[in-house]
Formats: sequence, structure tokens, C-alpha cells
Amino acid sequence: MPAACTPNLGQAHSATQSGDTHIQSQPSTANSDTDVAPLAREESSELGAENMLDKAVNGAKKGENESAKLERRLLGAIEAMGAKLGNQIQELRTSVKADMVDLKNEMTNLQTKCGENTGKIQELERSVEFAHGEINTVKEDAKELWAKIRGLEREAQTQFEEGRKVGEKVHDLERRSREYNFRVMGLKDRVRENCLDTVAELLKESLWAKGSKEEILENIEVAHRTGKPRPRVPRQMIVRCTTRRFRNAVVRAAKQNRRRDKIVLFEDLTQRDYQARQKAKPQMAEYYEQGFNVRFYRGKVIVGAKRAPANQEEVPEKQGQEDGGQARTDGAQSTESDESAEE
Repeated sequence: MPAACTPNLGQAHSATQSGDTHIQSQPSTANSDTDVAPLAREESSELGAENMLDKAVNGAKKGENESAKLERRLLGAIEAMGAKLGNQIQELRTSVKADMVDLKNEMTNLQTKCGENTGKIQELERSVEFAHGEINTVKEDAKELWAKIRGLEREAQTQFEEGRKVGEKVHDLERRSREYNFRVMGLKDRVRENCLDTVAELLKESLWAKGSKEEILENIEVAHRTGKPRPRVPRQMIVRCTTRRFRNAVVRAAKQNRRRDKIVLFEDLTQRDYQARQKAKPQMAEYYEQGFNVRFYRGKVIVGAKRAPANQEEVPEKQGQEDGGQARTDGAQSTESDESAEE
């Protein structure tokens, strides 16, 4: 509005100046009698110009007032906006400062933690280096120990083999020593008995040995009971002969001429041979049912010639055996299957 009113104010000012010019020129026109009508028109035009000037001045003042009001409003709004913006800026500055303080504190904490972590990492590195050194030491010690263990294993294996060989020799010596013995089971215990006389009477009575009682006693070295006494169960008797020939003859005769009572005579086997014979009994019985002469000798099953029917010669058969050993051809006479009772 002030810009629109400015041209009218200029026009009014121009009109005022022209009015003054006309007023100043009035005396010259008033003196002229011949020109009255134009003067009247000039006066009326001057009055109209003054009215127009007043209106223009009033309009300009009114526009100036409105412009001032608008300017004051604008200035107030600008001031309010400036104050508001200043407050917001101040709040932002305060918030930023607080955030900066927090950020600095966090940075300080992070630096502190980083320092602590750095120290821990260094300690861990030293610990790892120490552990690595210890591991290397343990590895070296382990290598030495493994070398010693392998040496001990080889030595133990050697000793085991030597022990096994010694055990085999001891077992062979025990087996050979027992080849002079036989056992009697089922013979009742007697009070203050003489085992030599008891055995000699049994062999003579059962026809298991030839000759008189004195001749039989000449072939027996010693006889004694074994085991703890038990009620109604007679202890076994071990008899040692002077020669294996006599012992083998007695054992063969006992197998061929079995008694009807519970008295049984059988070889004195080692514990290992006894267990092997117990396992081999089914196979020995099978061979015997097939008509072969079979016996158990030194841990092996010896299959002899096939038994011939009556009035016919025996048909020789290839010897067989068990327990991984080879068939023996030491001239030992094969006998029937041993069905004697267990020890």
C-alpha cells in the first residue's frame, strides 16, 4: 500500500505547486475586466485541486499508518521469530554442549577401557608365549618319554617272550614230571591207611598191573592223597611210578578193564592240558564213533589207526590232531577214547 499511495502524493504535490502558481497570477487576471469567466473557472478548478490534494494527503497518511502498523507487525513477528530462534539455538547449543560432554566422557571411558584391554592383551600375549614355551617343553619331554616307553615296550616284549618261553619250558618240565604219575578217584579214605599198600591192592585186584603186590610196589615210588577232606567225597590219590613204561601200562589197562564201581584211574595232567582235554572231548568222541583209535597226548588230540572189525587187520589212517601241533610219530601206542571223570 505505501508504494501504491506514493504516486498520488506526488501528483497532489504537483497540483499544489500549480495551484500556487495560479494564485500568484490572480492579481494580473483580476485586473482584467475582459476575462472574468475564465477566472471563475480557474477558481473552481483550484478548489477541486485542493480537495483532491486533501484527499491525496489523507490517503497517504492513512497508507502511512497502515504501513507503520504492518511494519510494526512484521517487526514484532520478526522479533518473536528471532527470539524463538535464539531460544532454539540456545537450546541446541546447550544440548550440543551436553552431548559433547557426554561424548568426551565416553571417549575418556573408551580410552581407559582400551588401555585396560591393551594391558590385558599384553598379559594374555605373555601368558600365551609362556604357555607355548611350556607346551614345547612338554612336547620335548613327551618325545623323550615316548622314546623311553617304546624302549620299555620292546624290553617288556622281549621279557614277555622270554617269560613265555620259560613258562613253556616249566610247563613242559611239569608235564614230563607228571607223565610218571596217575590219579585214582573214587577210592574211599581209610583211617591211618598206607597209600602204597592201598594202590598196590587196587592194581592187583583190578588186573591193572601184572605180578604180585611186592612186584607192583617195586614200580611205585610214592602215593598220597590230595585235597581237603570232605564228607562222603573221597579224596583223589596221586601215585608216582618209577618208570613211564609201567605208568602207561597201568593207564592202558585201566581204560580197557573198567571197574563197575566209581573207582576211576586216569593220567595226572597239568591244568592247561586238563582244560584242553575237556574242550577236546567232543571231538575225540566223534573220532571214536567213526571207528578211529584216539587219545590225548601233551595237549594234542592224536588220531591213530582205524579200528578193524573182528578177524581183520586194522587199516592205517593218517593221524590228525588239534591245538595247532603236528601229529606225533614217537611210537606211542594209541588207545581208546578217555572217558574218565573230571578231577
